[in-house]
Amino acid sequence: TLEGFVLEAAKGSWDENATLGAGMVLAPGEYFVVGAGDVVEQDYSASGLDLGNGTDGDGVRLLDCEGFVLDSVLYGDALSDPIEGDGGATDVVPNPGSGSSIGRYEDGDDTDVATDWYAYETPTPGEPNAEPEIVEPPACDPAGGEGLKVNEVLFDPDEDDGTYEFVELF
Repeated sequence: TLEGFVLEAAKGSWDENATLGAGMVLAPGEYFVVGAGDVVEQDYSASGLDLGNGTDGDGVRLLDCEGFVLDSVLYGDALSDPIEGDGGATDVVPNPGSGSSIGRYEDGDDTDVATDWYAYETPTPGEPNAEPEIVEPPACDPAGGEGLKVNEVLFDPDEDDGTYEFVELF
């Protein structure tokens, strides 16, 4: 169950963008898309979702129900001003350009943020990025939540219309 898990986005500092509710479930090998409103493939609409445009470096992170950070990704052209509370992270996934998303090289695989991610010309919310790796989703466990990852992000690099932004969990 995803109840109580929180997605935060950062544009200088972390802000809560979506708290997942009762009845939201992610089975092993499935995807759960949190969209900004107009994402057809979304499982949950978060009207306040604002992922920035990556100009100075932005980020997305996933927290369990007690606030433990399970996963995060920083993205954009540079991280000119460190994001408050990012733990001093300096690896930033490059800005992929307008209409493109960033995704893990293999779904759910997590080694190093700079090498796990690559640009997708065509975003794939709710679909595999590469060969999917089946992982057990955690119950809300303040000790961790092994396996649950931010898998793909479409932020708004040109600030044209933020209603198509999404975060895919795996």
